[in-house]
Amino acid sequence: MAGQAYFEELLEAGVRIYAYQPGLLHAKTITVDDSIAFMGSSNFDIRSFSLNFEINLLPYVRDATRSVLERQMEYLQDCHPVTLSDWQDRGSFKCVSQDVAKLFSPLL
Repeated sequence: MAGQAYFEELLEAGVRIYAYQPGLLHAKTITVDDSIAFMGSSNFDIRSFSLNFEINLLPYVRDATRSVLERQMEYLQDCHPVTLSDWQDRGSFKCVSQDVAKLFSPLL
């Protein structure tokens, strides 16, 4: 919920967000231009990098990147896009819950 508190700002900036339907997807992957993949256990925050000593792998190999990209495309088949208008219509209870969770995000 704390992460979702930033969705509106991201959507307004043009970021495309997809919600995974089968449940929680804990994969943390990025692919760039079919040549770089980024994967690992860390969230992209100071807590993961400094306190939890989590690590990531950055293979600069096309075959590895292609494999990660194929898996990402498989995940997208089980997602629905989150639009700005749908997000703004999510209801006041969800909005307040996400804002409260955002306050505790440094501890989460």
